[in-house]
Amino acid sequence: MSGYIGNQPVPQATQTRDSFTATANQTSFPTSGYTPEFLDVFLNGVKLASTDYTATNGSDVVLAAGASVNDILEVVAYGTFEVLNPTFDGNVTFTGNASFGDNDKAIFGAGSDLQIYHNTTGFTGNIIESATGNLYIRSNSLYFQKADGTENNMFAISDGAVSLAYDNAPKLATTSTGIDVTGTVTSDGMTVDGNLVFPTDTAYASATSIRNNANALIFSGGTSGYYFNRHNNSATDLSIDSSGRVGIGTDSPQRNLQVGEYGTGSSTIAIASATNGYGYLVFGDSVAGDGIYRGAITYDHSDDSMLFNTSASEAMRIDSSGNLLVGTTDSNVANNSGSGNDGVSIQPDSVRIARTDGDMLLLNRLNSDGDIAKFLKNGTTVGTIGAVNDKLVIGTSTNGLALDQSSSVIMPWNPSGKVVRDNAVDLGYATGRFKDAYLSGGIYLGGTAAANKLDDYESGSFTANGNWTANNNKYIKVGDLVTISMDLTGPASGSHSQFNLPFTANRTTAVAIYTTFVGFSGGRTYATAVVSGGVCYLRQNGSGVQFATLNVGAGHVIHFSLSYYTTQ
Repeated sequence: MSGYIGNQPVPQATQTRDSFTATANQTSFPTSGYTPEFLDVFLNGVKLASTDYTATNGSDVVLAAGASVNDILEVVAYGTFEVLNPTFDGNVTFTGNASFGDNDKAIFGAGSDLQIYHNTTGFTGNIIESATGNLYIRSNSLYFQKADGTENNMFAISDGAVSLAYDNAPKLATTSTGIDVTGTVTSDGMTVDGNLVFPTDTAYASATSIRNNANALIFSGGTSGYYFNRHNNSATDLSIDSSGRVGIGTDSPQRNLQVGEYGTGSSTIAIASATNGYGYLVFGDSVAGDGIYRGAITYDHSDDSMLFNTSASEAMRIDSSGNLLVGTTDSNVANNSGSGNDGVSIQPDSVRIARTDGDMLLLNRLNSDGDIAKFLKNGTTVGTIGAVNDKLVIGTSTNGLALDQSSSVIMPWNPSGKVVRDNAVDLGYATGRFKDAYLSGGIYLGGTAAANKLDDYESGSFTANGNWTANNNKYIKVGDLVTISMDLTGPASGSHSQFNLPFTANRTTAVAIYTTFVGFSGGRTYATAVVSGGVCYLRQNGSGVQFATLNVGAGHVIHFSLSYYTTQ
């Protein structure tokens, strides 16, 4: 049965039915036409749900899954029931239901301001007030419930709380002083106009209030300190005790700032910077000028160096190669020249020091005698430098030298025994000789008595006084012993019988001499040379006769060597 209010629509039929016998896997069936959402689809007599097919273009019905061979598909399309522009001047009373189809609206207001309808897109129910005024829902107690009425989602009690529930359990409720939250508040942000107050916990003394003062967040109360913990009251992450000491990872800091617990695990402080930036740890003693950073530790990420400042200026640094530079930024101070280029560079392979007009290295052993510096090769000691009383000792094991400043003596020394090593150390050896020895005094040979002292050695040439034609003479002086080697030719005219010595003789000494072309007189057959005082006298001698002066004249030659002792 069908009916119409207002003008009768065309077509007059209220439904049409199309029937199809399906082929294998057929999904699309062309109908005689329908209004979307006003149709039913049956497959082999079973009504299909709207999700089992698509019917949106007014002509075709498309199954979600292909039909089998000889399946019977029936499509029943319904005509619409229309109320065409009715106007009601009075009340309309329904003794039954007023049913509205999907997307059909109950519209109120001249401008369709208030609309109530069910939307098939998303299958939502909607109450929309689009006017500029308000939408009022009035009740002494208002409940928003689950569709079957078994749970309250939100409810408002007259003169009481407005509550929001989760799974029928109230979580947020208004109170006479504010709100009451049951459970945890998770928020992307929170603005508090006033104080945020916490009760005192018996296990953890908490701040009684948190407030904003001139854009500063202030914690007040908490006379025993402030403690920040993760969930379940686990280990303290951050604490501020009653003395203002800050602890990270501890609830009992012992200093103004403490990271971690003593005797427990490991702790790290990270200072993060850009790859070309700096990381600072500064020490200040005032709030003005360089007092803010009188001391500092700085990491320069641009060249990977660590800088240490004292008195507001750099004192030393460790460069990217691991070199420690003190008083300089130059890693190769050993090549510096001039003044003002001082510094110390301690490197893996060497220690390099430059100093202007000052001591380079000061080593001070206190109290006992012993080593000041020790030198090792492959872990074995090869030498030491030490001190014994006022002596500087250099050596290794039992073989060394001691420099005695009180007596101005260098002596052989036993560094291990800290004693003189007498008559046991050689100076050089057969194939390892020293070249020259420059002595201003003497040398003791074979003993330490005065007689063993050799304090002089000299060699040279000297010219015999007089007009000798040939004069080729040598001398060697060893201590007080002088040896002369004479080669003289008589003068062109006249004769000579003596000449001066290079060193004065301390006694008379004579030696035979060789002569050529020299004539002897009065039975004299040989010549001698006699030294006495500072003169060498030439004599002719013979057996049984007295010596006589030997006059060496033109063409006469004498040769001899003579050793004598001198007082010089």
